[in-house]
Amino acid sequence: MRLREINSKIIALNSGLSATYVTPSSLGALYPIAPTVTAYSTKEVDGSYTIFFRIMVLIDSDYTKSPVFSIDETTNTDFYVVFDLPSKVPTHYTAWYLEASYILQELADVTVYLQNNDPRTSRGTVTTVIVVVPDATNC
Repeated sequence: MRLREINSKIIALNSGLSATYVTPSSLGALYPIAPTVTAYSTKEVDGSYTIFFRIMVLIDSDYTKSPVFSIDETTNTDFYVVFDLPSKVPTHYTAWYLEASYILQELADVTVYLQNNDPRTSRGTVTTVIVVVPDATNC
């Protein structure tokens, strides 16, 4: 089944989070920080599934554009939050909140990566997709 995006939004929550509170120096601040992800799906009448994502990422505050949310359509299980900023040790971060929903086949797990394209580096988080069954009494 070909995937189809049905909704998405990206919001900058705040900027100026000090790197000293975010990244322990022992982890190497040149690599993106792994995203925080929740994912759940609902089964549609036609047998397809709608998967809903809520994602929080921290990106160097020098990056002022909105990151892009995309999918690897060869796997349909790898999703990317992409930005493009020359690599340097950040002094401050901006928190970004993303919501997206897609129609696709049922998934057990997805991997969401925060990826910097300059140079190409990424960190990912594997998340179990929870299947939500609507309660007939609430319909």
